[in-house]
Amino acid sequence: MSKSSESRRKICEAAIAIAGRDGFAAMSLDAVAAEAGVSKGGLLYHFGTKEELVHGTLEHFSEAGRQMLLERIAKDPTAHMRWARGVVACMFPTEEELASSKRELDPSVIFNFMLSMLSVAADRKIDVEPITSLGNELRDQLLEQEEAGLEQLLVWLAIDGLMVWQLLGLISREDELFDRIGDALRERVGLPASKEAKKSSSRGAKKSSGRAKKGGR
Repeated sequence: MSKSSESRRKICEAAIAIAGRDGFAAMSLDAVAAEAGVSKGGLLYHFGTKEELVHGTLEHFSEAGRQMLLERIAKDPTAHMRWARGVVACMFPTEEELASSKRELDPSVIFNFMLSMLSVAADRKIDVEPITSLGNELRDQLLEQEEAGLEQLLVWLAIDGLMVWQLLGLISREDELFDRIGDALRERVGLPASKEAKKSSSRGAKKSSGRAKKGGR
């Protein structure tokens, strides 16, 4: 990667971090330059206006997401539900999957940035064409398999619904329910449960066993 490309990447990732943490309104040129550790002039070399920065950041986010998904799919030898497994693995990876992946985007970063984007996209304050383009591509791929097309689409919609719940304050990433939903989706598409899910299941089994013993006395 050239020095110019690396600088552009740092700027886009800084913009993603700010938008996810503080909202799109906080994504000023000065704030992004400071977050990226570059001069404002260095930022303006790549993005002349905030509109160009927003569009470039959305393009970077979409491409990073596409590459992350394709990497996961390329490792999956089973065609049935492959795209749904890729989506779920990207959003709810195990620690082992995170360690072995070359991903640029952490799941929490994806969720936070998408939430921030949804909050302003509804008012048409930004042009989300790069995200829409990726969404159309993903929808077509999910529906391409006639047997599992709709089932795969429902998995994606479940993840989107989880984002809406976060936006409404009905759930947060710190809630145990969030992890349980993630592991339920992993199980639905044929992925192994995370270690935390296994621990939770083991604790639940022990509690049930304990209640059964008490009831038997």
